[in-house]
Amino acid sequence: MGRSLELFATTSDLISILSLAEQVQPVHYYRIHNNEPTPAPIESIAALGSKIDEARESYWLVVRAGVLVRARRVTPREADVWYSFDHSENPDSILLYIGARQGNVLTPGSIWTAGATPESHSLFKLFSKWFKKRSRRVRAYWVGDQALAMLRSGFRLTKNETASRIYDLQEER
Repeated sequence: MGRSLELFATTSDLISILSLAEQVQPVHYYRIHNNEPTPAPIESIAALGSKIDEARESYWLVVRAGVLVRARRVTPREADVWYSFDHSENPDSILLYIGARQGNVLTPGSIWTAGATPESHSLFKLFSKWFKKRSRRVRAYWVGDQALAMLRSGFRLTKNETASRIYDLQEER
């Protein structure tokens, strides 16, 4: 059974929070969609931070360091080939979805697992624990310090930049 933690976080929030989890359990990150069947892992959230384009959403497979990951070959058209690193081939993993910053809008991200293995639940529990320890609950979301400062300074924390303001995250009064 899958589990998820919905969050708003900047890249700096993610680095400061998840690096603490990595001290307990080293992990590797793999971009979900890749042009290579065996890419080199990104070995820390700090190294991943330099690969994140804050203007674009991105998905990452997270596994314990040293775990062999498997790719699924995808050929949507005859000339195109890419590889997917996801739960279907890597059940002991979790997924990190990183939201984006578009103008004055920050979109949400999440940490989730679709796997039912003890390894995937253990990783999810570790990442969730540290995120909950180092962020603040605002309604249904966990919000990192910088994302909370953005919210308080007038940024919109919402599903996407075209969403009506009635869907914006607001602190309880």
